[in-house]
Amino acid sequence: DLEQDSNKGIEVLESAEYEWKSATKNGQQRTDDLFSSTINLILS
Repeated sequence: DLEQDSNKGIEVLESAEYEWKSATKNGQQRTDDLFSSTINLILS
């Protein structure tokens, strides 16, 4: 089911973002910028 696949993708992204932020408690803003840049790169 396409909608299920889409939701799964979103869950994976959110999980990755959570782990990424948890692993980098220092430089939080830099991490947010890096994550946003990565997402923009993937979507563009």
